[in-house]
Amino acid sequence: MDKQHHFLRISESIPQHYNSSKANQDLPWSGTDNELRWATNWKNPSNRDFLNSLKDFRYSYNSHGFRTPEFNNKPCIIALGCSHTEGVGVAVKDTWPSVLEHLSGNTVYNLGVGGCGIDTVYRLLKYYASNLNTIAICIHVPPSVRFEIKSNTWETYSIYDTDQNNFMKTWFLHDENSKLHQEKAVAAIRWFCSENDLPLAVTYCNDDQYIDKSVQNNLGRDLLHHGSGYHINIGRTMHNQLTNAPVVKW
Repeated sequence: MDKQHHFLRISESIPQHYNSSKANQDLPWSGTDNELRWATNWKNPSNRDFLNSLKDFRYSYNSHGFRTPEFNNKPCIIALGCSHTEGVGVAVKDTWPSVLEHLSGNTVYNLGVGGCGIDTVYRLLKYYASNLNTIAICIHVPPSVRFEIKSNTWETYSIYDTDQNNFMKTWFLHDENSKLHQEKAVAAIRWFCSENDLPLAVTYCNDDQYIDKSVQNNLGRDLLHHGSGYHINIGRTMHNQLTNAPVVKW
């Protein structure tokens, strides 16, 4: 990859995503980790010891809407995925990108976006891998059932489809469609990384092997997302994959 083009090119259109509106904000809650859910969970006495054990933390987003420091021109690893990468429900220090940064000794930018699918991951990968001083890519693949559709600026369904609601219903009713869509997107990501000589590590968020079953209630603050043990396992797996990658320049 041409190193002189790695840093952000302001003339290019920065891709938008679910968290773009949170740019430059420091928030007490985010996504499903919200005050209403906390209050609901607190009503159940069996949750209180666990919730009390969690230290308070916040969600700080950079100018691009990511829960990560501002970008610079230092060599970096890019981490992409959904809320399981962004770290909804856990402190930023406990997210798997932070674990990977500690293990690798490299800057790791967390480009996780809660609620996104593999389409968003691919869009963000193409832009940021080309505009940052990227040395490796790590992707924690979101659930296959998510399908990004852009309105107004671009459409992902055919303009000849007069019954779009029926099209989407039919598409999602058959698991083969979402699984094939995910498979194609991951293949495109692998091709992009191969073409640009970027080591790639991939895990899947629906893979139960990363769940820390040795600790009771190892969940995030929203009691929906996984806790720190899960992120530690993902971070270690990503580090192991990168260490054993055929092409390692970091």
